[in-house]
Amino acid sequence: MNVALYRQSKPFAAAAYHSATTLALVRPDQVVPAIFAQIEDDLLPAHLDFIGAEEFGIWGTPEGTAFVDGQSNLFISQGTRI
Repeated sequence: MNVALYRQSKPFAAAAYHSATTLALVRPDQVVPAIFAQIEDDLLPAHLDFIGAEEFGIWGTPEGTAFVDGQSNLFISQGTRI
C-alpha cells in the first residue's frame, strides 16, 4: 500500500478526521490520549533529521526559480563548481 498516496488524498484525510472526531466523542477516555500520543510521535524532531542545509535552501527558493548551492563542494572533472 502506498501511504504517500493516502496522505495526499483530501477525501481520505477528511474521512480520517471525521472518524477521529466521532471516536473521540464516543470513547473520549481511550481515543483522545491515543490521538495526542500519535500527534506527539509525529512531531518528534528525530523524524526530521534527514533535512539538511540543501533541503532548507530548496524549500526557501521561490517557486519557478532554480536552486543553486553556492557553498557546494562538488566539482565537475574540469574543476568547475556545480
